[in-house]
Amino acid sequence: MTTTNRTAIGIRFHRYNDSVKQTVDTLLQSGCFQASEIHLVMDVSSAHALPPRDVIPLSSEKIRSMGLLAIEQYGWHCGDYFLYALREKVKADYYWLIEPDVAFGKGAEKAFFSRMRDIACDYAAFNHTEKDASWAWYKGMRQFSDKVYGSAFPITRCSAKAVDMLYQTRKAHSQPFQGKNPPSLWPNDESFVSTTLENAGLHCIDLHQQSLCYSAKFSTLLPILRSAAATQSGIFHPALNFDEMKAKFLPKLDIAIRSKRVDEFIERATQDMSPQQLKDMLALVIKAHRVKPQQG
Repeated sequence: MTTTNRTAIGIRFHRYNDSVKQTVDTLLQSGCFQASEIHLVMDVSSAHALPPRDVIPLSSEKIRSMGLLAIEQYGWHCGDYFLYALREKVKADYYWLIEPDVAFGKGAEKAFFSRMRDIACDYAAFNHTEKDASWAWYKGMRQFSDKVYGSAFPITRCSAKAVDMLYQTRKAHSQPFQGKNPPSLWPNDESFVSTTLENAGLHCIDLHQQSLCYSAKFSTLLPILRSAAATQSGIFHPALNFDEMKAKFLPKLDIAIRSKRVDEFIERATQDMSPQQLKDMLALVIKAHRVKPQQG
């Protein structure tokens, strides 16, 4: 007799916009999830209107009530907190957590999620590997573990056992700091989840090592338009609508300039832009880098 594992998928976000709606539509169109399995978990620390449906809210007050440390920017830094809120609300065997700036190209969503049904593990993520001191998030987790592991967090899957283990460990780590100043380096989600589960001996896999039909093309520096990602092969992050790209273009461009990766950045970020969109983006760059006249 075949048993179907119950699955819950949480979309983690802080602003309800078209990307969140498109993510829900993509998951439904894949045929791998029912509407009842998809849940919105929202960081409500910012003053943004709630979406027109039930959400699972995550606030500083809620975090403290769960016995966790509510650091500043918890919504960005501690994605695993969203998992605990989802698990409290919805009982399932597996929990997906996905960010709305993940995009699937050329039917990748159906191939990816269908294949994942056959993969049994406690934690699945892309780039799950042991890290060294050169990794940006190494020091925060090194306070709690001799070995540090990390993974990309835009899309992950945890077993219920893994979520419970993570929650209890985060609570234990949080307890000494309750009512006191938080530590200067609080482990982020990427480091905490991978390291904790590896140390507990749970079954963790790097999705790049699986036969998934589609590979992840993640980069914190190189955004891509959702429309461009849709025409290519792979799973992309960050994938942005044009307005989102416009808002983030200059900060990302400055980082690309410092990193000497301008060519890569321009090639990826401007794919599928219309002539008018390219003009708008160029106008932003000119305005930001215009030389101010000398004062006499």
